[in-house]
Amino acid sequence: MSELYLLKAIRSIQNFMYYAHAKSNRKKQKSLHRISVNKGCTLFPYLLCLSHEDRYEELQMIYSLSHHEYFIELWLHPETEFIIKSKDSTLLHPEYPTKLNTSKELVNFIESPTLKHFNMICTIITPLNHQKFNLEFTSNCKTIPKIPEQNEDAYFLTSKTIGIADGVGGIFYDFGISSKDFSHELMQKCKSIVSEEKDVISCKEVIKKAYNSVSNGGSSTYLLASLKKNRLYVSNLGDCGLLLFRYSDGSRKLVFQTSAKQYNFNTPFQISKEFNKKQLCSRSVSYSMSGNLMNSKDIDSDEYCITVYPGDILVVGTDGVLDNVYTEEIQKIVKLFPKASVEDLSNKILFLAKKRSQGKENTPFQDRMKEANQPWVGGKPDDITVIVSVVR
Repeated sequence: MSELYLLKAIRSIQNFMYYAHAKSNRKKQKSLHRISVNKGCTLFPYLLCLSHEDRYEELQMIYSLSHHEYFIELWLHPETEFIIKSKDSTLLHPEYPTKLNTSKELVNFIESPTLKHFNMICTIITPLNHQKFNLEFTSNCKTIPKIPEQNEDAYFLTSKTIGIADGVGGIFYDFGISSKDFSHELMQKCKSIVSEEKDVISCKEVIKKAYNSVSNGGSSTYLLASLKKNRLYVSNLGDCGLLLFRYSDGSRKLVFQTSAKQYNFNTPFQISKEFNKKQLCSRSVSYSMSGNLMNSKDIDSDEYCITVYPGDILVVGTDGVLDNVYTEEIQKIVKLFPKASVEDLSNKILFLAKKRSQGKENTPFQDRMKEANQPWVGGKPDDITVIVSVVR
């Protein structure tokens, strides 16, 4: 009996010590992490290298025979940076976000507040060079038309390329023919080309090939963004826009934004193609202009190339978004990631743009109208489409 009481007493003391230790660490805003790497039975040393507040230390990871993995459990401060070193490589942990440290090296870091709990998870670690040069998008798109069944916005998503187009609404008033069919077919052709093309081609070449194979006539702005290794290539014609956010100094900040390409205010550059016979026969109002739409002789788009990293967030939108929502408001929504999913972010941006387009609150469009000395109050009703993509 005495041995039983002694065992109970020891366990009570151990539980109390653990409780006191945990309470002390939580007061210091630390969280318990179990960082693991599954490498089968390959028994060679793994080191967890920590960097926090000018302190650097290397800790030996423990090998678990039962789980065939290396692991370590420890209490860590938010913003602690870490990498895992093996005999001949440096590894990143796929379950933690990444950022560039002061030496411009890609490292993992502990988020604040911590959202991840690791309970005996066997995780396969991906080498750093694989992470850096084989990036992909995790994307979600939301769209809502100004007029039901008449959405002139179009888009496509793949793991490496995203595209968005905005059919020019003024074409309907000039010719009585919507640009909906043109913008939608243009994006469908782009998706087919990037899915089937074996050799890497530029976004501009994708648009040219798609344009040449489109049968419907009309006019549209567009933006294409494509990942090649750790580079993001962007082709933009008109007033669609792309914003790139990156985690830095404790929050996600805007690091890049495309510029609208316009002839003058509210008149964007666009790609156009003459109407086919079927479209001309079905037009609902007479011409207010003589002749027909002319084919675009050249695609005078803006081309960009940006280095991206895992964890970067792209927000791509038509002018229905960018005319109604300020950049600072989009940034505030993006900061909700990863607690909010990619779908949550796109929904929040869409609903905010829709609300502003129908209201009397200040908007970017109102500001630009004021600069042009034209009276306007509130938002601009329009088709609204937003894509949110996370680089993985």
